[in-house]
This record gives sequence, structure tokens and C-alpha cells, in this order.
Amino acid sequence: MENSNRVAIALAVILVIAIGCSTAFSMRKQKIALQSTPMPTIESTSEPTAKPKPTTTSNSAEKGITVLTLSKFNSMKTGMTEKRFISFLGYKPTVMTDAGEGKNRIVMYSVSGEARVKGDAGANAIFTFYGGKLQSKTQWGLK
Repeated sequence: MENSNRVAIALAVILVIAIGCSTAFSMRKQKIALQSTPMPTIESTSEPTAKPKPTTTSNSAEKGITVLTLSKFNSMKTGMTEKRFISFLGYKPTVMTDAGEGKNRIVMYSVSGEARVKGDAGANAIFTFYGGKLQSKTQWGLK
């Protein structure tokens, strides 16, 4: 039974990596298309706002949320509890997979989006928890 759980985790991680890579590729193609299309200029009558700090989001509804950087990603170690992970980020990220119960529960979280990660277009990170502890993590494009 333990081997089948490991196989399921491995397959889930491979699936998530494939989805993340295809999303990043698609977003990169969109970025290239946007760069080649001149954007119209819009006159603004309001005062410019201060540039947000790079470690918190610029969305006022999400104040206190940690922007995931490569350095912060690297500081998250396997064995970290799911509760500590959510506390570290300041929010519960998108759940990609949630299966099983108790010590056999597998949860995969995705962190992506301009306000959530610092990096290239399409940058994202995926975290897999087994039994409430971080088992694996992967990222693409974080800076």
C-alpha cells in the first residue's frame, strides 16, 4: 500500500510540473505577442502612487501576504508543516489536489500570479504535502 501512495505522489508531481510548464510556455508566448504590439498611451489625471515594496503584494485587499521569491522558496524545507507553510505565506494558496485523510492525505498547492510571486512571466511554485508535511516542491521562473 505504501508503494502505491508513493507512485500516486510521483504521478501527481509529474502532472503538476507538466501543467506548470505548459502554463509558463503559454504565458511567455502571450508576453512576446504583447511586446510586439504597441500599446496606446493613457493620460492620467491622478497623482502617481508609491511603488510597492517587493516583499508584499500591491493589492490592498491582500496586505500582509508574502510575495514568494526564490530565496523564500529555498528557505522552505521538506518536513515543514502545512500549517507553518500557510502561515509563512499569509494566505492559503490554490489547492490543486486534495486526496486521502490523516497521515495518508496528499495536498498540492500552487502559488502563481503577479501579486503572489516575484519572477518571470508565468513564474510559479508547487508544493506537495503528505500527511501534513512538505514532501516536495518545484518552481519555475522565481527570482
